Amino acid sequence: MLSCLVLLACSKTGKIREDTIVKNRIRIEGDSLTQAYAEKEKKDFVRSLYPPATGLPLKAIITRTLHQDEASKDMENMKWYGLFKSQSGYYVSSAVLVMRPAYDPMVDLREDDESTWTGWDVSTINIDEAIILISRDANLKSGDVKYDPKLQGIVIRPGGSIDFEFNSIKYKLYAEGEVINAEWDPQEKVIHNYRLYLEAEMVGEKKTQLLAATPFLDDAEFEIMFVGDIDSDGIVDLVINTHHHYNIYRPTVYLSSFAGRQEITRPVALHESVAY
Repeated sequence: MLSCLVLLACSKTGKIREDTIVKNRIRIEGDSLTQAYAEKEKKDFVRSLYPPATGLPLKAIITRTLHQDEASKDMENMKWYGLFKSQSGYYVSSAVLVMRPAYDPMVDLREDDESTWTGWDVSTINIDEAIILISRDANLKSGDVKYDPKLQGIVIRPGGSIDFEFNSIKYKLYAEGEVINAEWDPQEKVIHNYRLYLEAEMVGEKKTQLLAATPFLDDAEFEIMFVGDIDSDGIVDLVINTHHHYNIYRPTVYLSSFAGRQEITRPVALHESVAY
């Protein structure tokens, strides 16, 4: 199986460069585990997908039907926080995970025999939609989450950027990379060596941090899913779908409360899944 291949708005959003609306997204057009990694990738080609799928401090899971190796029964016994979306906005709440066997059409031979099913149907007992679930080691607080409603479904292509302000701190999201002709069709463009950065002016100091990178994008683009204050420290947190392949869903959580002295935020958890 392919396993490596997914409360009110109080911020002020600034100028979006060269934006067009595509399927309810604002698409930005345009030609770290450590700071050393970020500097290296600025000077050289991106050699691997970042953040990596392993080595992050927290666990994450999503509520949907998953393949066998994308979840495990023991996750049901773990303690979780969920970032939930309600009719009025977003909130953090403790979550109880429910996992049931599910038919996996890619692997399972008999849809009529539940005892042979290998997939997982993952849900919670909460009423609202869970954007992502994070292990309770994050020490989050239950309650409404301040967020920016304009920074959802954002795709920033190489050369594109967006400036915004959140809790009186000025931020900038921008991307670098190479847009080249596809080998199979010179009329089609592909993106290589893609890097997504976050810049912030904090206490009189400008910080720039690599958020995500990939050597190539295969009919996929990194998407900003959420920008807000998940951990209630006044600094932006993010959820980004760092998928480099169209068949992958890879939501990645960044929390500022885990950041080092030279960082704005830090990737703390992600979950990878392949579409059915």
